[in-house]
Amino acid sequence: MECTSIYLVLLVVTDGKRVFASLTWAG
Repeated sequence: MECTSIYLVLLVVTDGKRVFASLTWAG
């Protein structure tokens, strides 16, 4: 379960950076 949690957190962080970059480019 720990590995799954780490993977989930990493996925969320990566997706968050992607969204942030998209918003920055759009702005």
